Amino acid sequence: MFRFIALNTPPAKRPGIPGLDIQIIADQLGSLDFGSPVLYRQVPVGEVRGYELIEQGKKVLIHATIAKEHSQLLKSNSRFWNISGVQVAADLDGVKLDTGSLTSVIKGGISFFTPDIKEKQDATPNQQFHLYKDFDTASQQGKLIYSNQAGKLQIRLVSEQLGSVKAGSPVLYRQLPVGKVHGYRLSEDGQNVEVQLLIDKAYRHLVTSKSRFWNASGIHAKLDLSGLTLQTESIDTIVRGGIAFDNKPGKGKAAKFNQRFTLHPNKQEGLYDALAIRISFPAGNTLEPGAELRFQGLKMGRVDTVRLLDASGRIEARVIIDQQAEFLAREGSRFWVASSQISLSGIKNPEALLSGNYIVASAGKNLKAPRKTQFKGINNAPAVSLPGLNVTLTSPALDSVETGSPVYYRGLKVGQITGFELGEDLQSVEIYANIQPKYSKLVKVNSRFWNLSGISADFGLFSGLEIETSTLDTLVSGGIAFDSPAGSGTVGPQPRFRLLKDAP
Repeated sequence: MFRFIALNTPPAKRPGIPGLDIQIIADQLGSLDFGSPVLYRQVPVGEVRGYELIEQGKKVLIHATIAKEHSQLLKSNSRFWNISGVQVAADLDGVKLDTGSLTSVIKGGISFFTPDIKEKQDATPNQQFHLYKDFDTASQQGKLIYSNQAGKLQIRLVSEQLGSVKAGSPVLYRQLPVGKVHGYRLSEDGQNVEVQLLIDKAYRHLVTSKSRFWNASGIHAKLDLSGLTLQTESIDTIVRGGIAFDNKPGKGKAAKFNQRFTLHPNKQEGLYDALAIRISFPAGNTLEPGAELRFQGLKMGRVDTVRLLDASGRIEARVIIDQQAEFLAREGSRFWVASSQISLSGIKNPEALLSGNYIVASAGKNLKAPRKTQFKGINNAPAVSLPGLNVTLTSPALDSVETGSPVYYRGLKVGQITGFELGEDLQSVEIYANIQPKYSKLVKVNSRFWNLSGISADFGLFSGLEIETSTLDTLVSGGIAFDSPAGSGTVGPQPRFRLLKDAP
């Protein structure tokens, strides 16, 4: 007869498979339990046999055994990390999911790898190891992964942010895995992230000077005025993050070791050479992601993101410009926001009622000016230089004059207002008018311009109320008239006049 004594609690170390016993020290147990697997390259090679608190409850000592037939895989410099369950990390960049095998999702688990060094020593019985929280930490963001690099191509990618890319994330070429992320680090100036890739030997010829890389991590979703857009590369990149690339048409030169490329945020910017610029607009302008960028009525890009710059209401728009409109990303270009305006004279920019506000661009005179990616937007459309005589009028106030208001000579429309802006002294308004070519000779050196806008009313005690207005058009949209006394000389180009409040 045998006699046994029952324990009140399970032993810290239970009997299990024969093999190499080791100890792993962790800050917390997580979802590890008796029987949780120990994995090598996602293959079970051992199991957890128990655990106990040590250092007055500050640490957890995990007892594990590597099966006898796999014990040679464990070296003295091997590094372990926790793959228990599904690890979720949420931040401003999004949600990251990390998981090992289905078994580790259910039962918890530990995985390990061995950095490749010249002299490797076998692990000894009951040797202690540290348990890291994830693979990135265990591998020091990929810096300790050196094995099996012979013949691989190492290249560098530079990006403004890392996203959910991490060491071990796949590199895809047309959705085919051709390499992995080797590691990453901050650039020396701290402004960018540098990501190192290892391209497998069989696919290194695919990387050329024509290659374009973009972040394929997770699911890219964008809801804007153009609708809902979803983009993803593969299930693997949804879970683990990843980078994709393809080549532009034409034959490129083979990539060199450690050659530097740009990591674009998405496929459109990476593969189709879309150019990103940033435009800051004064307070009072509103834009939404997805708003169009237009040049001469044609769509030439779209607003990617909008952010508030300060408490005054200034905004900055990141705009993706089509390749055909790269001439707009040069010095001299000007940008302003077009919105619908409803008045008695009609609706200005009626299409904005349906599509929302949009950005209008005008190109500089020198289409080969230096490239520029930061611009300051303006409040109103700049004055347009039309054929004929362009005149500048100065006035203390704009009154009801607006772009498109007519210019009259003896009741006949001979031109229009093309724009306006504050004068350099900020105390006056400069109004730009265009006189049609066939009427340009009517403007003389001593011509007099006055405001026709609105209704002029005069009340006298004996004369009563007198109301004067020119035409219904000027009553609604404003207008300007001028005359030219006899004997006046001919004006030169771009003359300037003072705008009178009333007719002389």
